Amino acid sequence: MTQKLAETCEYNYLLGKAASFEGDADYRMALVAVYMAARKTNVLERSYKPFNSLLGETYELVTSDYKFVAE
Repeated sequence: MTQKLAETCEYNYLLGKAASFEGDADYRMALVAVYMAARKTNVLERSYKPFNSLLGETYELVTSDYKFVAE
């Protein structure tokens, strides 16, 4: 569950770009729509064995803004 939530945060830069854009409101709305679509398609219908922390399995997501580690 934490992996899926972390992967949706991978596209947060789109919201930052929309918030700082001072031009056309339609372009800002398009950025938000792309963000919402990317969140859903990234984790849609994915069901496989979760990581087992007893075996030392972890999930790591590293972007230019943050580093996320789930155990």
